Amino acid sequence: MSGSHTHHHEHAPAWPIRRSRRRLRFVALLATLVVILAACAFDDADNATFDAAGSYEESGAPAASDGELLVEGDATAEPADSMDSTDDADTVDDLSGDRATAEPESPAPSGGADLTAPAVISALAAGRQIISTGEVVIESADVQKATADVIEVVFANGGAIWGQDTRTDPSPRTVLTIRVPPGDFDRVFTAISELEGANLVSQSVTTDDVTETVVDLDARITAAESSVERIQILLDAARDLTTVFTLEEELADRQAQLERLRGQRKTIGDQIALATITLTIVELDPDRLTPEMEVVAWLGTDVADACPGVSDLSIGAYDTAVLCVNVSNTGDDTLTDIEIASSTFRLRVDDFLINQNGTGTLEQLAPGEDLLVYAELDADGGFIRRVDASRGIDIEVSVTTTPETSPTIELTSSDSVFISADVDDPLPGFGDSFSSGWSAMIAVLSILMIAVGVVLPFLPFLLVIGWLIRRSVVKSRKRVDAAAAYLAAGAATTTDD
Repeated sequence: MSGSHTHHHEHAPAWPIRRSRRRLRFVALLATLVVILAACAFDDADNATFDAAGSYEESGAPAASDGELLVEGDATAEPADSMDSTDDADTVDDLSGDRATAEPESPAPSGGADLTAPAVISALAAGRQIISTGEVVIESADVQKATADVIEVVFANGGAIWGQDTRTDPSPRTVLTIRVPPGDFDRVFTAISELEGANLVSQSVTTDDVTETVVDLDARITAAESSVERIQILLDAARDLTTVFTLEEELADRQAQLERLRGQRKTIGDQIALATITLTIVELDPDRLTPEMEVVAWLGTDVADACPGVSDLSIGAYDTAVLCVNVSNTGDDTLTDIEIASSTFRLRVDDFLINQNGTGTLEQLAPGEDLLVYAELDADGGFIRRVDASRGIDIEVSVTTTPETSPTIELTSSDSVFISADVDDPLPGFGDSFSSGWSAMIAVLSILMIAVGVVLPFLPFLLVIGWLIRRSVVKSRKRVDAAAAYLAAGAATTTDD
């Protein structure tokens, strides 16, 4: 009997311990499955994001390819429940959207080759309703031939000539109104601007995003159509002459508003479907003077050393440098009203002094003459005119002038030099230490925020897993304690026996 009791006490605790181990293995398996499923979900989300970005057209959204614009919008709107006020179908007169304009300065005609035709359509066209217009002015010795060449370019690219105004008095001049498909706008605009045998005088491109206007017009048209139908139904059912008269007046008013909205929608649709280019061809004057200038900037430690000087200068923290600017008239037209400025140090023409080695003045610079001006730059602890130059800085110098025979043209040229005011690095002060500490704290907080962002999606799973593990451990401890107590009780019983 005693042996039987001993056998029972040795094997009794094995069952609860085995159950505890199985629960631990189950919890570990569950945690592994949760992590794997979460990883798969993130992977699917990444793939979905890639697919959405890489196959936009498959999602059913409209797409434009090869720079082609969407001509007609698919925007629809739910009809309004009622149209009791005539204000619901107000005319939309403001067609201006988000406007982007590229309009370079008008240089001298001879320098027109430096202009480049901007490409504007392709970047704005995807999924938007765009009205594109361009203006080009070119000059040619043979206006008639240039006109024929332009028409050939337009027809070759699927465009059309919608208007032509040709005059011979006082000088040959042609104005063409060109309509081209939006996808061919850039190509035609560039071909016209770079027409062989012609000089580009000026060019500009304007794009109006009218997507919201189109959507609004479509919604108003839908509401107006529903309103007309409802009034027509009421009119058909009316029996009283006063009611009939009132409904007929209201119907006529709503129909007029509806036709006005449809007309505006059609006008916008036509402007979207075909971009407009206005081209002006003027005769080249062989006797016209060509204004040109060249600007060179130098640096030195004094006036004699700076004119001419160097393009890269290093001075002490409290030294003085001299900025010298040489303006040369390299054309055959006199330059007038010369303005010199430096945006780096906010220098204006009044801050410069005339160097007598030059032959011209700010008021007039004849062909072949040079204008020399200079300005002193005093360094104060590495700062020049309140601008930190201790690590070096580029000094931008720009010159603008007006040719005497072409007062409507503004000629511009620029140059730049580099200057540094060396400063011995002092020991860091309170401000530097505070700035460094603040930056370090921001970096630590950023890392913590990133860690929280990574852990946060898994937090519910981790809490559940932690709760299960804790519960299993507590139960295991209780069973072990119970088994130990049971063994102790059994041992006590055996001893008593």
